[in-house]
Amino acid sequence: MRAGPRTALLALGTACALGLGRFAQGLVAPSMREDLHWGLTEIGVLTAANGGGYLLGALLTAALAARAGLTRTFRLGMVLCCAGLALMACGDVQGLLMAGRALSGLGGALVFITGALISPTRAFFAGTGLGMIVSAVVVGPFLDDHVDRWPGAWAMLAALALVCCAASWSAARTAAEAPTRARPAVPRHLTSLALVYLLFAAGYVSYVTFLTAYLADRQVPVLQATATWVVIGAAVVIAPRVWRSWPTDARLLAVLLALVGAAAGLVVISTAWPVVLLSGLVYGVTFMMVPSTVTGIARGTVRPDVLAATLGALTVVFATGQALGPWLAAEVAELTAPWTALGWTVVLCGAGAVVALSVHRSPVTTRPDA
Repeated sequence: MRAGPRTALLALGTACALGLGRFAQGLVAPSMREDLHWGLTEIGVLTAANGGGYLLGALLTAALAARAGLTRTFRLGMVLCCAGLALMACGDVQGLLMAGRALSGLGGALVFITGALISPTRAFFAGTGLGMIVSAVVVGPFLDDHVDRWPGAWAMLAALALVCCAASWSAARTAAEAPTRARPAVPRHLTSLALVYLLFAAGYVSYVTFLTAYLADRQVPVLQATATWVVIGAAVVIAPRVWRSWPTDARLLAVLLALVGAAAGLVVISTAWPVVLLSGLVYGVTFMMVPSTVTGIARGTVRPDVLAATLGALTVVFATGQALGPWLAAEVAELTAPWTALGWTVVLCGAGAVVALSVHRSPVTTRPDA
């Protein structure tokens, strides 16, 4: 299979694992909240469960890849994502809802790490946007004025994930050798990069978790909220082209995080539709480029035989922040005001931008102990 079509099919991995498996919750959450009489805390706990599953997957990926190979690990992750979304369609059973989000997170980590190793280009990350666009177009109109339909929305997302799984199945085949070091570890020279990733993970996810609910609380029409989601997804798709002339370094990382924080700040200031659309555009064109840039920096500073373990360790850091961030943001918002859930993104991503300036790249050949 040629590189172009293969990359496009592999990108369905992030479309499933992230666009459908993680971020689509932001579309369904307002209906669940209204129908089940939930507060922001319950939505934050669901997101935290997804982050916890992602954390477990990050801990397991390198070992699984070393034992079963990249291809089988990628495919297993896709299947788990589908299963997790299907569980969410089972109705108001708290245990199943938590298990569904955790299972989607677990599968998402397997797909994200192995896919980044298999894919020849960073267009792999752009698949997330496709998943967001499709979920917005399908789920948004389905739930409009029918909040009790949320189990059906999850069933639709599971069906879309199954299509992604089937389409990417053959593209995941690779002759690459399995990594030889299975234990995740962050090299010493990448500790500042890990801190940036932690701050980003804890901050960025609050935006996509609470944006739709925040807009609904301010009587923003569902059509406008759906359009914003489509804008975010479309911006994710074009993001690799927007940033392709920038070197993969600390400067790019700092700019990306600063813009993610600024995007969230725009919505805090105003929910006028042009402002919200601008916020979605800026957020979409930046947030998935952060994992891409972190992956690129790691790829250029560690040996190939420990790359999977290094990416696994960085993903553990990322998953930790992603699990704790939404829950803490929701708790703060419940005690103060709803807008602070988005202010959380502004503060943490802004701090991450400052720390990113201390990240440096070291040639692989100078880090034999990495």
